[in-house]
Amino acid sequence: MWAYVVRKLLLTIPTILGVVIITFLLFNVVAKDPARAFAGKKTSPEQLQAIRHQMGLDKPKFAQFVDVLTFNFPQSMRYQESVWSLFARKAPVSLAIQLPVFVIELGLQLVLAMFVAASARARGFWPLRCGRMTTGAAEAALFVGRIGA
Repeated sequence: MWAYVVRKLLLTIPTILGVVIITFLLFNVVAKDPARAFAGKKTSPEQLQAIRHQMGLDKPKFAQFVDVLTFNFPQSMRYQESVWSLFARKAPVSLAIQLPVFVIELGLQLVLAMFVAASARARGFWPLRCGRMTTGAAEAALFVGRIGA
C-alpha cells in the first residue's frame, strides 16, 4: 500500500514539470511581449528595454525557465512589491473560500460514492451512470468556482 502511494507521489513530479514546461513555452511562444503590453504603444526603446530588464525578460530563455522553477520571481510591476508578499497577503483569503468548498465537495462525493456502490450491487448499474454524471457535474462546478475565485 505504501509503495503504491509513494509511486503515485513520485509520478506527480514529472507531471508538474511537464505542466510548467508547457505553460512556459506557451507564454513565451504564443503571448505577446509583456513589457510592450505594460508600457503601452508610445514608449521609447530605452524605456522598453528598462522595463524588460525590470521584468527579467532580458535574460536568456533558459535562465528565465530556471527562475520559474526556483520561484525566483521579479517584483510585481502593478503593485510594486515582491510576488511573495502579495502571495502571503492574498493566500489566506483564497484558502478561506476554497477549504469549505473542498470539504463540502468531498462530503458530497463520499455520499454519492457510497450510494452508487450500494445501488450497483443491489439494483443494476443505472445508478452507477447517474453517480458518474453527478460527480462529473460536481467536479465541473468546483472547477468553474476555482476559476472565478
